[in-house]
Amino acid sequence: GTLKRIDASYVGGGNLVKLTQAYSTTDTGSLNVDSIFTSAYTAYRLVLVAKPVNSDVHLTFRWRDGGSDLSVGQYYASARGGYVNGSGAGAQSFSDWAQSTTKLADSVNNNNYNGFNIDALLRPYNNTGVGNYSSVDNTSTIIWHCNYWADASPERQEQVSGGSTYTQTSVPDGFTISFSSGDIDSYSYSVFGYKG
Repeated sequence: GTLKRIDASYVGGGNLVKLTQAYSTTDTGSLNVDSIFTSAYTAYRLVLVAKPVNSDVHLTFRWRDGGSDLSVGQYYASARGGYVNGSGAGAQSFSDWAQSTTKLADSVNNNNYNGFNIDALLRPYNNTGVGNYSSVDNTSTIIWHCNYWADASPERQEQVSGGSTYTQTSVPDGFTISFSSGDIDSYSYSVFGYKG
């Protein structure tokens, strides 16, 4: 029946801090997350589920700074994974070289029972604070894993993992995600910051 005192270091807090989250079922052209990166965190984690209005669209990612996309053609990325459909299984891969955006997923379907899901590690370039790796890496990096229903013939369950670097030494304070054509029909996301 005795309530013992617990050291505050064991309650709440921790090294993974939720910075923002949002949910909507209203069409939107893109998800712009601005002014979220600071020198207090070494990296960030994005967890997202979304559904496109259109089918056969790919999902794209760009870094942002001051409310504007960073779109210099210096995004370099590769992704590889696999798929399965009623006829069997196979491999999937795609890449970007000196592009103005990074492709995170290819030919996403807009069906009602399998949204686009992504789990990503973001490490924006930073030249101050605990996130300053400028002596090691002068790029902004995203590493991701995603799962989605692909608009192929026949339709298929697909998953890919990839990595992308943006070789500009701009210091991003946010990012944007959109589909290559049409709006985002609905979405739910959270962004976490890693301390230390």
